[in-house]
Amino acid sequence: MQAISLITLATILGVALGSPMLVGYYMKIARWRQSPGTIAPKVLDTTLMTHCVFYSAEIDGQGNVLVSDLGDGRVYDEFHYWARVKNPDIKTLLSIGGWDLNTNDDTKAYFSTVAANDTFTATFAESAVAYARKYDFDGISVDWFFPAFVTQGGTSADKANFVKLITAVRESIDADAASSGDTALLLSITVSGNLDVADAGYDVPSLAPLVDIINVMTYDYAGDWTTSTQVHTDFPSAKDSLDFYLVQGAPKEKLLMSVATFGRSFTVSDADTNDAVVDIPVSGIGNALTASNTAGLVAYYEIVTMKQDSSSKSGSDGVSGGSILAYNSDQWVAYDDVDQVKVKAQYVVDNDFGGVMVWSVDLDDFANGFPLTSAVASTLGIEAGSGSDSDAALSPSVTFVSVIIAVFGFCLSLL
Repeated sequence: MQAISLITLATILGVALGSPMLVGYYMKIARWRQSPGTIAPKVLDTTLMTHCVFYSAEIDGQGNVLVSDLGDGRVYDEFHYWARVKNPDIKTLLSIGGWDLNTNDDTKAYFSTVAANDTFTATFAESAVAYARKYDFDGISVDWFFPAFVTQGGTSADKANFVKLITAVRESIDADAASSGDTALLLSITVSGNLDVADAGYDVPSLAPLVDIINVMTYDYAGDWTTSTQVHTDFPSAKDSLDFYLVQGAPKEKLLMSVATFGRSFTVSDADTNDAVVDIPVSGIGNALTASNTAGLVAYYEIVTMKQDSSSKSGSDGVSGGSILAYNSDQWVAYDDVDQVKVKAQYVVDNDFGGVMVWSVDLDDFANGFPLTSAVASTLGIEAGSGSDSDAALSPSVTFVSVIIAVFGFCLSLL
């Protein structure tokens, strides 16, 4: 009976028993970014992934999953067409929640409010499953950032209420599968790698049996609270984060280490001291760049370009295992390069963890073959292929969808 259960789980996850997963996040806003950051679903190489998470849908204060103003249905159709043409075995999940929801003052308490109310919890569970089915996803990722994290709308009751919320989603998924006869939707959660946040927000022994995948955010160990230059992808901290969840009772095969395809940047206090080393005093996070358009964040494709500037300074930190780039006089960024993500992926393989989550594939150097994601895939033993990205492969309906979305995006850019 145990063997049947394991085989069933492996089939649902879409990977051979014991094979590592590569879960890649794709942000829907990426197709509207300014050049060179614009990446439509057609450009994604899903042959590098076992799972792709479309980020993200939001909720209201009563638990209803919301349709955004970006034409979700058309975007989902295009996403799924290209994802499955290139990799028929890909499993797609819809992210519900995310950073914008959990950091906006008007919406950051929504998850806490919903999880604390039985009626709203039931609404969320039913709405999430119905929405995922309507738009042909294979699963749901509940991305509450983060339970019990007060500065982002959390309360002390969230730890227990998050279990109730995920229990309701699991029950809704199981009921849907029983009534429809369809394969049950996958259920994943993406959780903090910060040990204090994790301890306050997650009842791991209760959560682990309810979900199929636990993406641990093993990055952002440095940020706007940091007073000196530090590496946010610190490898020792990443190991500690996985160990926390493991000790708390999460099975190894469900735990995924994360790889960041972006760096965290800072503005150094004195430009004359700027160098490719850690522990330089900072006055704040780094300036936003044109494409990634987020203060304190630099996409890997931007880093690759800036490294070619002769005035920049490159280095690495032996303790954290990260790379460093000092640029534009007083700007400093730390990130992982190809060799460093290989080391992390090999650690996952050597220690029999479930795989690697990539946040996010659209911040990788996609114009040059997704080098970070490709390095992770090859280390995990995922045999990537070129897939089909020819316009000739498009059905007339999908061609129409692509044209409509392109026109819609152009109109948005004029606003």
